[in-house]
Amino acid sequence: MRFRRLGEGSGDKYLSAPGDPVRIYNPEALQRGTRAICLTEGEFDCVVAELCDMPCIGLPGAQSWQPAWTRLLEQYDSVFFLQDDDDAGRTMAKALAKPLRSNLRTIVMNGGDVTSFFLEHGREALREKVLGKQQERS
Repeated sequence: MRFRRLGEGSGDKYLSAPGDPVRIYNPEALQRGTRAICLTEGEFDCVVAELCDMPCIGLPGAQSWQPAWTRLLEQYDSVFFLQDDDDAGRTMAKALAKPLRSNLRTIVMNGGDVTSFFLEHGREALREKVLGKQQERS
């Protein structure tokens, strides 16, 4: 079970119960039969991408990548990693680069994350940043 930390402070915003296995958030997105999927660090960014009509899965942190997940993502022409613009996001991008080298497209959310980009620029700007001209073909 994952839950959000209450109050301000340093450290992880989302926590898991001790011994809880690492899980993909929104695995239903993997069953939609699309040619592309988005991947975020964090559940809330995943929700925002989904609200913008971009199929998305979320991973529970920059250190959470599991090699077994490579097989789940091999089926896609493009895996758009919507990278947070911080050290954790860069760490996660490095972790994804080798296992997903043939279909990974990293898109840095300059100055923040998916949610902050969406709040500042809106739905269409986020879709354009991620999908570019591809959205005209979908």
